[in-house]
Amino acid sequence: MGNRNHLKPDMPSHTIEGKRDIIKKAHKAMGEKAFLEWLKAKNIPSLRYFQEHVRKYKASYFRELFDKSAQ
Repeated sequence: MGNRNHLKPDMPSHTIEGKRDIIKKAHKAMGEKAFLEWLKAKNIPSLRYFQEHVRKYKASYFRELFDKSAQ
């Protein structure tokens, strides 16, 4: 049997609060300009909208953000 835990080490869980934590950490790590460009590329209207509607977005968005914040 394989490892069913698809989260990366030290990655918060994909609960609502965990997703908001990933957003907050990525925003801080990437900087305002780069983060807003990423949002625009993903057709997300604003940071506030993204934070309030985390349920709407799939795990792939948050994995990508986590990877960007870890760089």
